[in-house]
Amino acid sequence: MPRSRRYFSLSFKRQVVLELLTGEATLAALARRYEVSSHLLIQWRQAYQAGHLDDQPPPRDLHALEARNRELERLVGRQALEIEFLKKAASFQRQHSNGSGLIATGAISPRKRGAR
Repeated sequence: MPRSRRYFSLSFKRQVVLELLTGEATLAALARRYEVSSHLLIQWRQAYQAGHLDDQPPPRDLHALEARNRELERLVGRQALEIEFLKKAASFQRQHSNGSGLIATGAISPRKRGAR
């Protein structure tokens, strides 16, 4: 039966890589201790050295996220203005309708002959 896929947090990966880089344990010892393949530890070490195990997103992603955030903030502001406008319009409509809406209440008069 195949082993289910495991996911490791960035902080865990950093901890294991730092143990490897400081010489606290060998690659094989760490692989046995944490029950991961030595190849995976090598990949984590390469990712750490390339700066991919940081908590911060890469700068190019950060710029895209900041631009998206600005776009969403503008959208939220526009929607807030629309909501405020619609609330005022509904309030104005309620105050000035005086029951003269298009809905007829009361008896309907019978049709006259010849009238269309």
